[in-house]
Amino acid sequence: MKHEFLDHHSRGDSPLHRLEPRAKIIMVLAIVCFAASTPPGRYLDFLFVLPLLVLAMFFSRVPVLHLVEKVLKVEPFLLVLIVFVPFFKEGTSLWEWQLGPWTGAVTREGVDVFLNVLCKGTIAILAMVLLNATTPFTGFLRGLESLRVPRLLVNILGFMYRYLFVLSDERERMMLALRSRCPYPRRILLWRGLSGIIGVLFIRAFERGERIYQAMCSRGFLGTIRTLDTPVLRASDVVLTVAVIAVCITGRLVAWLR
Repeated sequence: MKHEFLDHHSRGDSPLHRLEPRAKIIMVLAIVCFAASTPPGRYLDFLFVLPLLVLAMFFSRVPVLHLVEKVLKVEPFLLVLIVFVPFFKEGTSLWEWQLGPWTGAVTREGVDVFLNVLCKGTIAILAMVLLNATTPFTGFLRGLESLRVPRLLVNILGFMYRYLFVLSDERERMMLALRSRCPYPRRILLWRGLSGIIGVLFIRAFERGERIYQAMCSRGFLGTIRTLDTPVLRASDVVLTVAVIAVCITGRLVAWLR
């Protein structure tokens, strides 16, 4: 079973890896809230949190290309949501176009909203990628539990993470079986086979989930996943968390007072 396609850098050793998970989660939330509250057209406000992310990338000792690759994998989903905003946002026209009976225009306000959401999303994605690259998922779940996140949500995240690897291996075995039976399939047959694989995969995932949940309940599972290591919140973690929150609050107050 392959366990290294999601967070294989999370077991490293760096100042960022050694931070307590609760501290990292709170710092990421502070940065995301700061970015989300930045109004359109105030691009210089992002400079308050951008140096924090650059320092985190440096102290994490995770390859920069790996972080950039992870961000670029998620960025298209963000672009799909905002790519048409400049064309439909009302405001001052910057460029007009006509395609047969259809006409439209790119507005200044639409471009401002597009760039603003793009900057917000990129900062949030980078912060989450850094959190994922420097925190083992078990530690992340323990941090959520310590922050009083609903236990049901934590358990759902934990099972989802664990079964991603199981489903990945199951998909590889089924694809191998498909290729061994039809090495050079026609395109329509390939799509038909893939649709069948997806359906069988969901059925197998549901059945396996039911069996494992029953096995866990029979062994005394009460909704809490226990681990051998217990993270301890140190004074340095608290100081760094307070410093990041202070930077975010200061940046927002300075932006509002300008």
